[in-house]
Parts: sequence; structure tokens; C-alpha cells
Amino acid sequence: MYVWFSSESGNAPARLELAVCEICPPVFEITIDQRHHGAIIGFNGEKVRELQKIFNVKILFPSPVEARNNLVKIQGLNDDVSKAFKSLAELAEVLDEINYVLEIPIFKQFLKLSAGKRAIFIKKIREETDTRIFFPREGDNKDVIKVMGNKRKVLIAYDMIKEIQNEIGNIITKEMVLGNVKVRNVIVNLGNKFIQSIKEDCGDNVTLNLPTVKGDNTIVIKGPEDDVKNVITQIQTMVDEFHKYVIDLKVNPKFHKYLIGTNGVNVKKIRHLTNTRIIFPPETDSTNENITIVGKKENVNKAKAKFEVMIIDIGNVIEEHVEINEKYHGTLVVNQKECLHKSLR
Repeated sequence: MYVWFSSESGNAPARLELAVCEICPPVFEITIDQRHHGAIIGFNGEKVRELQKIFNVKILFPSPVEARNNLVKIQGLNDDVSKAFKSLAELAEVLDEINYVLEIPIFKQFLKLSAGKRAIFIKKIREETDTRIFFPREGDNKDVIKVMGNKRKVLIAYDMIKEIQNEIGNIITKEMVLGNVKVRNVIVNLGNKFIQSIKEDCGDNVTLNLPTVKGDNTIVIKGPEDDVKNVITQIQTMVDEFHKYVIDLKVNPKFHKYLIGTNGVNVKKIRHLTNTRIIFPPETDSTNENITIVGKKENVNKAKAKFEVMIIDIGNVIEEHVEINEKYHGTLVVNQKECLHKSLR
């Protein structure tokens, strides 16, 4: 569309630009950890409405079901948006500082302690660091302790819990020599992806140092005795069964979380059924399409076929976007599970 101005139009272009901005105000994005969104929105959206009124902008939050979406949009005139952006950035920084979270993998030996003894340890740490400490709920497959609070104090609590666990965890170091050169090469080539997949099965409490020099076939494993034994068993299985076949299955990264499933339920099932090692790229690598499958050739092909069926099913899912009045955003964030359940019925 073209708009013509005569020499007598004066400041008409400026007025038109202002009118266009009012009709289609620019949108800016700010990254705020999704776990803080509810605090900023407030009960029934009271806090976000107040912010919108103060800065004369529109603030749009992602849907609660959008996993790991931290982008908050601010819409309005440039000056207003700049002020709102600065205020939200400062608020997010404060929330990050006072609601810092660290996850600590739990040693099996720690869980074997009596409930009373564990409670004494945790009470002492809570009182000394003024932090909140949460154990996994019953049925939760993720064995981690969550520590929340002021960042500096959370780090102190983290060190205290690690120290207690190390005292009771019977930490050992073992060296494992890989006699099979082909298996050694497969493991070394996979590198960090192999280490991460082992940790998913054996826990984050183990550390693995892979060979870095040609001719060195030794893996150094350190951690609680039970976990170290588990790692050695898994690696030995790879050696015994001569797991030499490796493929990279290319899958759109947005599908990875569905293939993995909640707490890894889907990928663990396929690993168990096909006796393969399946390695996904880390969540932080949003562009890596490769899912690595290691195992006997026939088993790798079985795992690949199962993933391909799942990918077809996922591809048939239709995604729709629904605009919801901002006054209901707070309610949706607070009661997201109940609201979603009702909407799906």
C-alpha cells in the first residue's frame, strides 16, 4: 500500500506512523524462567494487570503446557515497552536470586537411612541455610533432592548434602580395561553422549573418564559402590555382546521429548525390548536431529522401526492455538492440570 503526501501535509507522516503503531504496536520478547511466570501473573492475573496498567503495555505469557518456553512478549509503544522490559528484567533477576533451585542426585545409601535419621540431617541443613529442601514424591522416577532459596545459601546447602552423602555413600574408583578395540572406538566416538546415557541408567552420582590417548583402553569410573558396579555391568554387556553397530536416526528435535516420554518411560521401554543403547542429544542442543542407537544390527533395526512408528503417530497430532483473555491467565497457571483435564473431556 502507498500513501502520498502533498507539500501541505505538514507532519502527517509522523501522525500516520503514530497511528500505525497504535493499531499494530511492536512486540518485544524477554526471557523469564517459566517457573516465575505464576509469581509475575499473580492470583487471577492481578499482578500482571497492575504492571500492564503502570506501563501501558500488553504482557503475554506462553501457555503453561509449552514445556521450557521462557519467552514473555511485551506489546506497546517503544518507550512504554522499554520501561516495562527493564522492570520485568529486574523482577526476574530478584526471583532468580530468591528462588534459585539445584537438584542433587540421591545416593541409594542415603535412602536406606531411617526416615528419622534423614530428617535430622535435613532439618539441620534447613535451619543453618534457611532453604527449602524437597524429596521426590512417591512414584517419582527421578531420584533427586531439590534445594530452593537464596542462591548463595542453596550452594551452601548443596555442599552440606553432598558431604553427608559422600560420608555414607562408600565412594570408590574403579578402572575398566576395554579389551575389544571396536567397542572402545564406539564408546570414545560417542563421548559425552555415551556418558550421559550411562548416567540416565545408573544415576548422576557416577563420573566416567573415557580414554583420550590412542592405545589407552581404560575407563575410570568413580561413585557410590552400587552405581559403579552397575556401570561396569552395562559396559561389560556391550563388550560381551560385541555391540559394534551404530546408526544415527534423524528426527525433528521438537519430537524428541515425546519419543523420550515422561521421566524417560518411552525410551526405557524400547531399550529394554531391543537391548540397545539409545542416546538423545542434550535438551540444550535444539538443532541436533541425531538419535544414536547402538547395539547388534538386528536389535538396532528393531529399535529404529519402533521409533519410526512413534514418529508417524506424533506427526498425525494436530496443534491448534487458542487465544484466551488475559484475565484468565493467572487461573490457568495456578490450576493448569484441572483446566486441561476439563478441556479434554
